Amino acid sequence: MALGSGVKMAACGFRDRCNMFEGGRLSGFSGIALLFEARYCSGDPAKCVRNKLAEVRGFDSVPSDMYPNDVARARGLMDVAV
Repeated sequence: MALGSGVKMAACGFRDRCNMFEGGRLSGFSGIALLFEARYCSGDPAKCVRNKLAEVRGFDSVPSDMYPNDVARARGLMDVAV
């Protein structure tokens, strides 16, 4: 579903605990952080490889420096397709 279509998708269940923004990889990069947040955290968390890794391996297994679109790295950390 496209953003801006008027239908709000469920926010990421890990958003409150995710270290991607506060003190993490995107700390200090407000523009790109807002884009990632809109696309993955608020938009479609199922597309976020950090979210998938947390669901499969547990939240503590997610590296703080992994981007939400880092599919190659996520594949190396889990045994399921991303």
